Amino acid sequence: MKTKGQKKLRLFGILAAFSAIFFIAGCGLRATPPKRYPIKLEVWGLFDDSDAFSAAIGAYQKANPNVTGINYKKLTPDTYQKDLLDALASGQGPDIFLIRIPGCQALKTRSCP
Repeated sequence: MKTKGQKKLRLFGILAAFSAIFFIAGCGLRATPPKRYPIKLEVWGLFDDSDAFSAAIGAYQKANPNVTGINYKKLTPDTYQKDLLDALASGQGPDIFLIRIPGCQALKTRSCP
């Protein structure tokens, strides 16, 4: 029969072995930087041409080098709200969209909180 001291020594040995295994396993690991991948953004708007946003787009791409392209699409005022709602409902909407204040109410009633 094992004595109380032998049980403690055995438990200490097991804990020391597990600690050594975890320590040695972690020694060879190096922190790797997060993988950067190219991102393309789609922007929809009204009234303004892409020239109006060229400075803002350039500054954004300079600050975010993984953004490889920003496509601004000008839509017609007659169908903009319908096109936007249809695209969002189908999961194919733009990443960024510009709306006028009166257009917010229609989106509010058809979008998730």
